[in-house]
Amino acid sequence: MRGFVFQKMKKTLAVILFICISAIGVYFYFNSNQEKEQAINIQTLFSKWDKGEVKDSEKADIMNALAESVSKNPQITIKEIEALSNYISVFEADNLRVIQYIENPEFYGSSGRESYHLVVHNNQTKMLGSKGSMRIEEIIKRDEHLYYVYATDYRVSNITGIQIFSIELDGRTLNRHSLFNKEVLAEKFVYDDKSEILYYENGHVYFKEIRDNGNNILIFAGDTDFIMQLSEDGFYLVTPVFEKITE
Repeated sequence: MRGFVFQKMKKTLAVILFICISAIGVYFYFNSNQEKEQAINIQTLFSKWDKGEVKDSEKADIMNALAESVSKNPQITIKEIEALSNYISVFEADNLRVIQYIENPEFYGSSGRESYHLVVHNNQTKMLGSKGSMRIEEIIKRDEHLYYVYATDYRVSNITGIQIFSIELDGRTLNRHSLFNKEVLAEKFVYDDKSEILYYENGHVYFKEIRDNGNNILIFAGDTDFIMQLSEDGFYLVTPVFEKITE
């Protein structure tokens, strides 16, 4: 009798285990399908955006949909994110990601196109910038929760400027600060306080090399090389004409 009861209990437990495993399988199946459908929908939206077929009022909604999708799917890869559009780029430094979308110049113009940036950190997403003109070149981790961003501004077609700023993550708060020493600039350099962009007379400014974990930066302005050095106060100082970097 005791053996019969034991066998019956084993069968009952087996049935319960089978039901639990099946339920888990069904959950993951539908959850996976929902993620795939959401990714397809977002890709469709970006496809329309890439072709200039969305209204200005729709752009923020598309970026919010992307942010929500990434937050719900922390395992998503850079390759999967960039597959959503040819105009999406992802920059990664340690456990920080910045997703960049710059509108197709074919439909929005080289200087008229807008840029959008999302910061992804610890499964949280925050809008870093929208309707801007920033193109990220590199991101460097400087401290546990501190990152430096190096970017080019393309808004004005006949000149380009550069932006250097820090991203400091404090829990759910994202703090952004420009890193230019605007009080001491080399001749012909101009700093725009409102946009936090460094320009050079009526020419272009480009990053040539970011070295020593961001302590020294070689830039090209006009037809000359300049060096930008990180000073003790945490700001970059643009020095006069630069001739040679000491190894």
